[in-house]
Amino acid sequence: MYLLAREMKKMPDVVITGLGPVAPSGLGKEAYWNSFEAGRSGIRYFSRYRDNGTVQIVGEVPREWFVNGAPFDESKQAWSTFMVVHASHLALADADLDCGSFTVRPSGIRVGISTIDMEVGEREYDHFKASGTTHPTVVASSFPHAPASVIARELKCSGRVLTNSAACTAGVLSIISATESIASGDTEVQLAGGGDAPLTPFLISCLHSAGLHPVVPEGFNGNPQELGKPFDARRCGGVLGEGAGMILLENYPEARRRGAKMYGGILGWGISNANSPLSMRSAFAAAMVQSLQMARLKPAAID
Repeated sequence: MYLLAREMKKMPDVVITGLGPVAPSGLGKEAYWNSFEAGRSGIRYFSRYRDNGTVQIVGEVPREWFVNGAPFDESKQAWSTFMVVHASHLALADADLDCGSFTVRPSGIRVGISTIDMEVGEREYDHFKASGTTHPTVVASSFPHAPASVIARELKCSGRVLTNSAACTAGVLSIISATESIASGDTEVQLAGGGDAPLTPFLISCLHSAGLHPVVPEGFNGNPQELGKPFDARRCGGVLGEGAGMILLENYPEARRRGAKMYGGILGWGISNANSPLSMRSAFAAAMVQSLQMARLKPAAID
């Protein structure tokens, strides 16, 4: 959990200068924000697996959105890697920073990934059962570190390229790690964030069984968005989604020197662990307190 200041009286060490969202509700910051303003949800029927006999509703990123650029090719990389790499391109472009400008400065890459790419794993397992062989690219493409590795290769980044795997918090932990690197003076610029592509029939079935993904309730009216109701008394579970989000972080003096637009600064963060469902509230509170203490703010300062 970290605190972001949009209107800053005292400039922080680390500022955000580029945004790169790849989400079921929009591709790129304009489409992503416009979906919020219009109240459009990204929850939809699962287009890639509609023929398996069950109604599945997810937060899916349509692959046809990418037809204007390099299209996704499953023989070359995993879908999760493709989304994280595309999110990085968006963040760099939004920050008006090209590859050379990124690498010429002390730089690093931090990516949060929850798991290996399950789509690659399931597809290759089916292929193995049928043929007794697997494709030579399966190891490299399915590793959690694949997205960070591909970005580093594209940017020719020789700095620290790290992958965090910590379930739902992996992306935020990557941003914290990147912020610490810049604040300590080790680097000047970082690409950080995360992404996942967990939408496969097997994994959705596992989440159904665990009660973590909604089974279509009795009286369902056919509107997928009716199942995605966070903070609603009528909710019947979370809706699994896919996507990626990367941001560009810079130290304030360099961002100011090059005239970069600044979305905000990171003032503080906190990390706490919940050992059981009953301890989740206290863990959330502890992380918030740590964030406020680091930022030297009182709770009343949060709007």
